[in-house]
Amino acid sequence: MTVLFCELPLGLDGIGILMHVVNLLILVAVLGVLVYKPVQKFMKNRQDAISGQIAENEAKSHEIDAMREEYEARLADIHDQSIAALAESNAKGEQEKAKIIEAARLQADAIVAEARERAERESADAIQEVKSDVVDMAFDIAAGIIEHELTEEDNQRLIDDCLAEWERRNG
Repeated sequence: MTVLFCELPLGLDGIGILMHVVNLLILVAVLGVLVYKPVQKFMKNRQDAISGQIAENEAKSHEIDAMREEYEARLADIHDQSIAALAESNAKGEQEKAKIIEAARLQADAIVAEARERAERESADAIQEVKSDVVDMAFDIAAGIIEHELTEEDNQRLIDDCLAEWERRNG
């Protein structure tokens, strides 16, 4: 006990130190009693608020995930619909193309058939005209022979003239 009453270095004594320690313990006890419950209440409220925000964030996260899944499902549905519409339009386009090609082929066949008929008619008309010219020349030759009797030279000249006339008309 003598240590308590003796003088320590730095001008401190044992009783002063003891008093400071007792005062500190009393201060800690008083502050603990006065401040502990409010601090505990503040910490609990803060913890509850943070837990509430975490729960709210998780709920929003689940809601966002559900919305994302719905959006992806809609996007996939729209994609499938666009592919179906594209396939349908391609099929209709192919059908229309086939119709147009068939119509063009029929029209081309009709034009070719008409051209053949016209060529056959013109060929038949040309043959008929040549036959008519040959008959006319034969009549002319026969008329010339009947009008007078020809010599061999006159006959050859008459044939040459008829052939020249025929070439002039057809040539």
